Formats: sequence, C-alpha cells, structure tokens
Amino acid sequence: MAKEAVFNFQGKYTNWENKKEILKSFNKEKFKVETKEYFKDAPETLLNDESFIRCAVKIKGDVLKLCPQNVRNNKDIVLGAINNDLWSVMYASDELKNDREVVLKSVKSRSDLYDKHLLFPDQLKNDIEFLKQIISSNAYNIKFIPEKHAHQKILYLLAIKSSSAIIEFINKDAHGIKSYIINEFKKNLKNFEFCLNAVIENSYSYDLLDEEIKKDKNFISQILLELDKKDKIKDDRRYLCEKLLETILSLSTENIDLILQLIKVIYDDSYLLKNIYKFLPKQLQLDKKFIMKSIAFNYEVFEFVDEIFRDDPEVVLHAINLHNIIEKNKRSFNGIKKESPLKYASDKIKNNYQIVFEAVKKDGDSIKFASIELENDTHVLLESIKTGAGLSSFIKLPSNLQTRDNLLVAVKNGFSNIQLLSSEFVEDNQVILEIVKNYGDSLLHVIPKLKDSFDIVLAAVSSRGSALKYATDNLKNNREIVTTAVKNNGLALEFASDELKKDLQIVKLAIENSPKSIQFASNDLRNLKQIAFSAVLTDYNTFKYISEDLRHDKEIVLFVLNKVAGSFVFKDFWKLLSAKTKNDLDVFVLSLL
Repeated sequence: MAKEAVFNFQGKYTNWENKKEILKSFNKEKFKVETKEYFKDAPETLLNDESFIRCAVKIKGDVLKLCPQNVRNNKDIVLGAINNDLWSVMYASDELKNDREVVLKSVKSRSDLYDKHLLFPDQLKNDIEFLKQIISSNAYNIKFIPEKHAHQKILYLLAIKSSSAIIEFINKDAHGIKSYIINEFKKNLKNFEFCLNAVIENSYSYDLLDEEIKKDKNFISQILLELDKKDKIKDDRRYLCEKLLETILSLSTENIDLILQLIKVIYDDSYLLKNIYKFLPKQLQLDKKFIMKSIAFNYEVFEFVDEIFRDDPEVVLHAINLHNIIEKNKRSFNGIKKESPLKYASDKIKNNYQIVFEAVKKDGDSIKFASIELENDTHVLLESIKTGAGLSSFIKLPSNLQTRDNLLVAVKNGFSNIQLLSSEFVEDNQVILEIVKNYGDSLLHVIPKLKDSFDIVLAAVSSRGSALKYATDNLKNNREIVTTAVKNNGLALEFASDELKKDLQIVKLAIENSPKSIQFASNDLRNLKQIAFSAVLTDYNTFKYISEDLRHDKEIVLFVLNKVAGSFVFKDFWKLLSAKTKNDLDVFVLSLL
C-alpha cells in the first residue's frame, strides 16, 4: 500500500507514490514554483506514466517539456496540454508539431506560435480548407496564405467575417503580413462585389471601407437589398442602418429612393425610424407624397410623422390598411403583434366613425384607441368582437346582445375568463371547449364534471401542457391526454398518474421537451442510463434528479464535471458524489481545474 505523501517546507515531494496527492499539491503550488523545479526529484517512471501525465498537463501544460519522447508523441496528451497552455505545443514531438489537429488548435488562438517560434507545415499552407478554418477563427492568420493562394477572395472575406478590424490593420501598418497578401487584400477592397460581400459577412466592415465605395449610390442600394432579405446580414443591423443613414444624408443631393429603401428594411426598431424622421430635411417631413410612400414601405413610420398627417384621414387609413396586411402576413420578426396606427392618430380622427370602424374591422384591439363615445358604440363593439377584441368588448354589450352566438365569436377571438361567464354558459360544452383551446389554464375554473371530459381536457393540454394538473385522476391516467401534455410541456409529467410515469415512451417525450422532467419519472426510469444521459446531455443541471446509482457512473460524472468545474454550482455538484467517485483520478483532476 502506498505511503502517505510527505512534503518539505517548499511544498515539493519527498515521496512520489500517491499520484492523487501529487496532483493535489501540484495544483496548489503551480503558480508558486517552476514546473521543472517542482518535478526535479520525480522518478522517471512517473514522467513515463501516461495516465498520470494526461492528468498533470490539464493542471499545467508545460509538464510536457519534462516528459520523454514517447509521451510527447502522444496526441491526446499534447492536445490536453495545449488546452491548458497554448505554448505547450513547443514541447510536442516534431511529428505532432506538424499534425493538422495540433496546428489547428494552436493557431486558432495564437497565430504567432507558428510564425515566430515554429515552422508552419508546408503541406498545411497549401491546404485551402485548412487555411479557411484557421482564418475563420483568427483573422490575422491570413499571414499564412501562400502566394499560390493569394488570389482566393474567400480567404480575405473569412478574415473580415472573423474581425472587421483586419481592414484597418491592412490599410495601416500590416506588420508581419507579406507584401503579396497586403497588395491582394487592398486590391479586393477596391472591388465593388468584394466590398458588398464583406459587409454581408460583417456589417462593421462598412465603416472601414474606402469613402468612394461607401458613398456609391449603387453600392448603398445593393446593401439595402441584402438587408431586405433579413436573414442575409446577421450582424448588428442597427449599426449598419445608422451608418447608411449617415452616409445617405451626407450625400450632396437628396436621395429619396435610398431613404425609402432604408425605411423598408427597418422593422421592429422604433429608435431607428425615429432617427430617420428626426434628421430628414424639413421639406421631406412635410411632403405628403413622400409620407404615403414611406408608409407603403413600412407602416410603423406613422408613429413619427408630423401632426398634420396624424389628422389626415387619407394618411391614417393608408397606415391602417398597411398595418392589417403586414400583421396578417406575420412580417413582424419577433412575432409580437404591433398596435394599430390608430393609436397615433389625432383625437379628431379617433372620433371619426368611418375611420374607427375601418380600423376595428381590421383589428378588434384597435377599439381601445377610439374615443370614449365610439369605444361604447354597439356597432363598433360587435365588429371588434369579430376581429379579436373578445372579452373586453363582449362585456360592454347591452344584455340583450350578450347572446351565445356573440359569446362564441368573442371566445374564438380572445375571451378567456370562465369566471366571468353567466351561469347559463358555464356548462356549455362548446363554449368551454373553445375557451380551453386557446387558454388551456382556464381548465382550472371549469366545473368538475367537464374536467372529466376527454375532448375538453385534450384541448386544454394541447394549448397548455401544465393544464393536466386540473384534470381528473381518470384522465391523468389516459395515455393520449398525457402524451399530448408532455409534448407541449415536459414538466407536465409531474401531474401524470404513477402508472404513466413508468412509461418509457412518455418519459422520453417529456425529457425531449424539458430535461428537468426526469425528476418526475419513476425510480426505475430515473435509474436507466439511457434516460438519465439523455437528460444530462441536454441540461447538466438535471444530474441532481437522476438516480443515486447513476450519480456514481463515471461517464456521466465526467461529462457534468467538464461543464461545472470552476463554476459557482461546482460545490453543490461535488456534494452529490460518493467518496469512491471523488477518489477516481480523472474525476479528482477535473475537480481541481
């Protein structure tokens, strides 16, 4: 049996048998003592022990320099050392210094390693796919482009995509970059198509382009066309639009078409629209023809137009019509319904029956912006119920109009509060079914006998899986009901019957939707590695919910430990492990990091 480790006053070992204690001490002393000094008395057998070195390099990569050739030629150990300290590649074997994976891992973060200290392998310099990889991760790796590939525009575009600052670097000192690369890059920066692609790849590159290209109207128009594709330019759209606005307004002549193009591509950004109108020349702000065109491109500009247009029936109706078309086509990127332009109209317009009725006809919620008189008008109320106002309008109707037919129309368009129903409707299957279809949690307020209705509960859990909580025990044991509920919300498994919590397929579906639902599975399924791992792989926080036996499974433990090591949740995770698991060398080393 190994003796307990003994340390001298400097923290160095005088006994090297207990590997766990060696690693523990090394982790403690790694910033105080040179690695070479720490291990100077270590036996050769220890530095030849690949399982020990594999752990040690995770604590401090430069342990590799003390190891014999066979260890420095072990790819897994070398990659582990590089993960800890990129400079460790210096101590790898000559063969691994030229290995594709080792070089890639090194130059992704530190291009100077294979520039100032090591020779970049010729076979990799000539590998265009490899060049793409290293340039995508570090723009300054363009320095490795060989002359034979200098004409490859894609390499320079990947550099710009990685960092727009590379443009400024090339245009200034470009220190360490070969002249043929600089010349080719600068030549590309004079090319219209290349610059357009550069902006598509990285919107921040626009401001660094040559002024002549930036101010080219065709160039600006092309960028706006790309912006209008929405998914093409994924970087900071607001930044790019602000810069384009600055450029457009700085041009010597008025560019109405470009301004309209810009208005068209701005969506869900009131700040930018406001700024466009704020900085527009006054004659354009008061030009009705321009305002009508602007609204045609983007109805949201109506919020920022001059007061005279908020009081203009033609302009207001134009905005209302466009709002209806856009909302119906779900153009809004974030899915949030935009409020009717009636909100920004003048008080006079809000009291105009024809305009208010037209607005309500297209969007029932518009009624809340009408004048008090029209907000309570019977015809306007009935129309608003048909188009989405629901409850708010139904309860304002005269009692003789609060009919079942009108209620069903209201329910289909937003009536959700069962508690506000009169006694004649609370037992009406069709009314209740329509309500829970849209608002599953309304099942809470359904009368008891309808909570045992298959159709009503199925509709409720289809809308809101957690509504299973309010179903009867009979339906909580219904396979179709529970399957539908957990597909909608995995955590609904909590409310399923004990029998269905043992069902492998239902539990799988629940975990696919919400990994934390494993906590509600039966004990047998929580102890099934296939199930436990599927939850932990998606959300490592579910480790605490798997069975105690599986919390000792090394594969699962190492996976989670890699995620939580060094984080604030590590202590809670560590408490869940057994002494035996904690003493495993791989687990122990990861816990030190």
